[in-house]
Amino acid sequence: MTPELLEYVEADEGFQQFNDRYEFAYADPQTRHDYVQWVKAMIREEGEREWARQEGRQEGRQEGKQEQSLTIAVNLLKMSIPVEGVIKATGLTLEEVEELKKDLKSDPLA
Repeated sequence: MTPELLEYVEADEGFQQFNDRYEFAYADPQTRHDYVQWVKAMIREEGEREWARQEGRQEGRQEGKQEQSLTIAVNLLKMSIPVEGVIKATGLTLEEVEELKKDLKSDPLA
């Protein structure tokens, strides 16, 4: 086989997969076991990373909703809507709305 052809074959992904499977099939039992354990660990780690990404997205959405509720509450308070109405409209707690109201009173630019 010419060096150019050998280089082409070695760069071929299909050949590499075949070669990897061939080597795996004829490896000693301990090597096969170690390889399988490594693959399982890689799959588990990828699953954990995907779970973390999903969890981060969910937290980001929740934070965005909370920020939106706070912004709406501030606007309602500026419109002199009663605290009970702000709570019903935003889903915020009495403590959160009271804190916003206090902050608005102490902020001269509000």
